[in-house]
Amino acid sequence: MRHVCVKCGICCDCYSIMIEASDIVRWKEEDRQDILDTIGLDHETWIDPITGQAVEGCPHKDRAVGEGGNCTIHDTKPLACRAWPTNQRESGYFLCEGIWEE
Repeated sequence: MRHVCVKCGICCDCYSIMIEASDIVRWKEEDRQDILDTIGLDHETWIDPITGQAVEGCPHKDRAVGEGGNCTIHDTKPLACRAWPTNQRESGYFLCEGIWEE
């Protein structure tokens, strides 16, 4: 089965992810300080780069499009996001409006 994202934005707003060391290395190589500045010290919290305070949801979701949203760092998004959706779909925790195709 293949998951087709419909850009509902639920995963961006409802789930925390772990930023992998390889993500950080990649963003350093790509000179993406804009992304690096939004990673909390625990590598699991997104922060406001100006205040240093934790933010709700992913700061890289384009919220200008309403309820859903586009990923503004799609081409270099974290590995955890690339692997989405996970087997949480079967555990009852999964919230997503995406479509599953055979």
